Amino acid sequence: MKTRLKAWILCLSVLAVAPMQGQALAIGYQYALVEEYISGYVMLFDVLGPVGVYSNFYGIGVTDYPDYESPWPGDELMFTIDKQYWAAQSVGATLSLFPGVYLYAGYCNGYHINVQENTWFDETYILSWDGFYTTQEQISHVKPGFDVGVNIFPITYMGMVIGYNSSLNSLVLGLNTTIYF
Repeated sequence: MKTRLKAWILCLSVLAVAPMQGQALAIGYQYALVEEYISGYVMLFDVLGPVGVYSNFYGIGVTDYPDYESPWPGDELMFTIDKQYWAAQSVGATLSLFPGVYLYAGYCNGYHINVQENTWFDETYILSWDGFYTTQEQISHVKPGFDVGVNIFPITYMGMVIGYNSSLNSLVLGLNTTIYF
């Protein structure tokens, strides 16, 4: 009886693992050419037949726009810096077209943050030891869109992504590494 129970458990284990054979997990990054932002992404291929899922996050890069033209003699405002952050998340599905070629498409929330930093000079030195202090104003924008592209695996464990993100209005290129199980 113990042998039958072990055989039954082994049979169920093999049946549970069998559909998972050939699945791939890709982890990589994309670079948005126009906005110059990097995103990290994860793709899980062949979850249900040829269909899989993916998710990514844009926003690792920050663009600074310094404005040194604003100081006026006798003015407290020394300079401003405008920082642009993308904090956009995408989620969607992947579809296996051919062995090693996957199409991905999904929704991007297009979340964008604009932070304006103003550096002031306090002649009384009350607010800081050196007389300079900074104030920040944050404005959030949302520009939803789509994220679409192709993931190609010319080498078994290395792949590349070519796609387009409408929220960033940019072509994206990326590299990834893949684990098969």
